[in-house]
Parts: sequence; structure tokens; C-alpha cells
Amino acid sequence: MSEQTKTDADVFYSQAAEPALYHGAAHRVFESSAIEHLATPEEAKAIADDWMPTLVKYEISNSQRFAETIAELRSKPASATQLEAWQRETRVVLEKDYGDKAGAALRDAQKLIANDSKLRAFLNTSGAGSHPQIVRTLAASAAAARKAGKLA
Repeated sequence: MSEQTKTDADVFYSQAAEPALYHGAAHRVFESSAIEHLATPEEAKAIADDWMPTLVKYEISNSQRFAETIAELRSKPASATQLEAWQRETRVVLEKDYGDKAGAALRDAQKLIANDSKLRAFLNTSGAGSHPQIVRTLAASAAAARKAGKLA
């Protein structure tokens, strides 16, 4: 497991106490991205608020980078060529982070979000489910959940 993953696992459950503070930067990213794409301030806040439960539910420790990636993909979905490149890069990243357990890490990430139809739909339609940063973040959250006994 990489140092990034260990760090993610260490903070995984600490953020639940004050998620608004912990994920404040991510909320601002979602909100400003929505405004840039012609949402009214009220709509932008609603979009940002809509993502907060996801950040808290999966206790995403790298929430600002996660939010930046999601915001980017909301505005410009990936092409087929980009998706293929991300899938290759994701394999490399997971192998670097998890070594010969990369496949298990990916399955754990998939298991983590298995019952979240809204998130799964977004990941599939936007291409975010192939993005190395998104997969890496969800894999780290899954690893922490497994370490804490919350992922069977």
C-alpha cells in the first residue's frame, strides 16, 4: 500500500465529526464550477450540497482533488480515446499503490459503491469511473473501510 493510501486510511474516519469543515474546499470547488457553467448561485449551492453526502458517505479524504476532477468531467465528458488512456493509467496507479493486490483494490472500490445507483450512474455516464484520480480515491476509501471492518 502506498504512502498516499496509508494517509487516506489514517484520516478516513476522522472527518465524519465535522464534514462541512473537512470538505469545505471541495464544496467551494463544486459551487464555483457550477457558477462557471451558468448556474445561478442558488443552483450552484444546490449542486455542491448534493455532492457533500457522497464525500461524507465514502469519507473521501482527498475531497478537493476529487471535486476538481468531478467538476471537470461534468463540464466535459471524456472521449473514447481518453477513457482508454485513463483505464491504462488507472491500472498503473493501482499497481503502484497496491502491487499484486491491485485487482482486489479495484473490486473493493466497486463493492464500496455497489449500492449507490446515483454515484454509479454518474461514474459510468461521465467516464469518471475510469479516471485514475477517482478510482484511486475510491480505492483508498475502500481500503480504509476494509481496514476498519466496514467492508466485508
